[in-house]
Amino acid sequence: LGLHGGVRRQRMMCVSDSNKASSVGQISRDFQIPRRWFDEYRRVHKWTHDMDPFTDEELREADSVEDLVDDLLLRRRRSLHITYEKKKWDLIQKDAEKWRRFEDTFIEHLRIHTPKSRTVRKLMIQKTQPYALVISPTDLHYGKYGWEDEVGERYDFDEARKRLHDATSALVSRLPGKPEKIIVAAGSDWFHVDNDLGTTTKGTAQDRYGSPAQILLDGCELAKEHIDMLRTVAPVEVIFMAGNHDRHSTLTLGLYLKATYENASDCTVILDANMSRQYVIYGNTLLGFTHGDGVRPNQLPATMAKEAWEQWGDCRHKVWFSGHLHHQALKEHGGAFCVQLPSLSGHDRWHHRKGFVSKAGMSAHIID
Repeated sequence: LGLHGGVRRQRMMCVSDSNKASSVGQISRDFQIPRRWFDEYRRVHKWTHDMDPFTDEELREADSVEDLVDDLLLRRRRSLHITYEKKKWDLIQKDAEKWRRFEDTFIEHLRIHTPKSRTVRKLMIQKTQPYALVISPTDLHYGKYGWEDEVGERYDFDEARKRLHDATSALVSRLPGKPEKIIVAAGSDWFHVDNDLGTTTKGTAQDRYGSPAQILLDGCELAKEHIDMLRTVAPVEVIFMAGNHDRHSTLTLGLYLKATYENASDCTVILDANMSRQYVIYGNTLLGFTHGDGVRPNQLPATMAKEAWEQWGDCRHKVWFSGHLHHQALKEHGGAFCVQLPSLSGHDRWHHRKGFVSKAGMSAHIID
């Protein structure tokens, strides 16, 4: 033992044996000596578990009884720590053994009896696949006025223009690639009033911002700005939906845009006197456009099948786009999807008092 640690090593072995912190086998492993050597050493020196924890030499060298007490407390703490670590390690070993038994029985059973998974072919979107983008700033209600203190938000010329530009830029930035063309459904309550009296087509008075003439002229210019934004992305095709607020003003807007883009190679304006319902074909999809104040949504597919019966038979897919209600929804009726478009418009007194305060927005749809 003198060759493996000397007197200090002997003391440490004595302490380990006297404080019952470790078994004989553990002490043998800790001090790297054969167990039978340690058993013989204990027998020669007459060590027992209940012997004095201090050797005669330690008692002589101690300065005071307090030092011996402090040293004994430290030894007890170490003994407690060693016992705790041993218990913890025993629990870890037991848990590991339980997991091995679980893995050998249940999990292995699952591995044997679970069918082999087949290779799944990944679906990849072809960025070059042609598609059309349908976008409609329906129900902008340009010229509507909302006082913030009264309806909770301000809505005027500047706010309408800002919402339109911001929403269009955000939608364009999300496109997967350049569309083959952009279909713009214009009109559809683009203007808030329809005549010099500042009322709707039926004569309902409105809270408006600016005079009727200013609303009409500035509104036409704003529609041109919007189309020019989209022309920087792809060729544009413009159709019209007459609204219940601006049935005659939508016709005026159509004439203005048709004259503006008469010689433009990347913008086609389709003007039809019957603007209640418009139909466009793209690929094998028949698209229908209407403001939404006339035919009920659940009757639109049947109306499409009657009015565009030849295109209905040629196309596999049918989609209706409408506005009017200022919130978005998607339903399927009679073999056609009916998309109700949201509105960028703010609130006025009437909408606020009625509780028609849906979230403002604009959506775009990809037709491939």
